[in-house]
Parts: sequence; structure tokens; C-alpha cells
Amino acid sequence: NLGQSRRELDRSERLSAGVIRNSFDGIVATDPSGTVRVFNRVAQKLTGYRESEVVGVMHWAELFADDLLQTRQHPLFRDGDASVFGFYRRETTIGDRDGNPVAIRASAITLGSASEERSQVFFFQDLRELQRLRAELVAHERLAATGQTVASISHSIKNILEGLRGGAYVYKRGVRIEDPATRGRGWSMVERN
Repeated sequence: NLGQSRRELDRSERLSAGVIRNSFDGIVATDPSGTVRVFNRVAQKLTGYRESEVVGVMHWAELFADDLLQTRQHPLFRDGDASVFGFYRRETTIGDRDGNPVAIRASAITLGSASEERSQVFFFQDLRELQRLRAELVAHERLAATGQTVASISHSIKNILEGLRGGAYVYKRGVRIEDPATRGRGWSMVERN
């Protein structure tokens, strides 16, 4: 029974490690002191750090923006008599190897009970493509608004020019037929436009 339990435990640990390593989200888990203990592939890709450079070496605050310091201790919900702390889907940044901020949407949860030291797990997604698409959408909207404005101005100018052309035609006709009333109507059309 002990051997079977041990095999089942090993299988469960391999499954958990595989889920974390191959997740579509970046996952960073810390021990109670804040030292990083889990740093999956997506976290490595976003930051440029290798797992060996971070795990057991870096503190979570070296990776995440300062604004997460307070929000990670907010109560999310109650689980029986205990409160679960963390935050849910907050846009912030994570630092890459070169010190550049990388836009992410992060969530965090605190592990452990109130009576024991707590570890934290951070989950995050890359927002750079979404931000690029947002900027592209704003640029397209600006171009569309400019096009609508130009079309409206063009239409107004065309109407004014047609009014001038019509008034000039009536005025010239009045000159040709030597009719002062027709000339006056034509000239008043030109003045209005």
C-alpha cells in the first residue's frame, strides 16, 4: 500500500508540475518570505529570465510593480471561517531582464491559513498584443473621424460653389437679356453664398 501511495503521489506531483510548467498564463509562486519558488515557461518568456536565475534567488517584488504590494493583501472572499486574500485581474507591469516594464493582467492568491505563514501565487497574461490592437483601433477611429470631417466640409464647400455658379449664371443671363430684375436675383444669390 505504501508503494502504491508513493507512486500515486509521484504521479500527482508530475501532473501538477506539468500543468504549471505548460500553462498559458505566467505563474510565479513564492514561499512565505516572498522568494520565488515557481517560475513557469510563460513567466520566463515574458521576462527574459531563466528559471535558474529566479527560483530561490529573486523576491517577487523584484519582478512586479510596486502597486501590487498593498493589493495582494486584500480579502477576495471567505472560505468558511478564513478569508482568502489577493486580487483579481488587475492591469499592471512585470519587469523584464533589461528593466523594461511588460504590460500584464495579473491575479494573485495567498496560500495558507491565518495561523501560518503565507505563500503567494501570481497568475498573469501578456497584454502587449492587446495594447497594440487598442492603439491601432484608436488610430483607425481617428482616421475615420478625419475622413468624415473632410467629407462634410467638402460637401458644404460644394454646395456653396454650386450656389455661386447658379447665381453667376442667373446674373449673366440677366446681363445678356438686359433684365435688371434677373441680374438682381442672380447677384443676391451670389451674395448669399
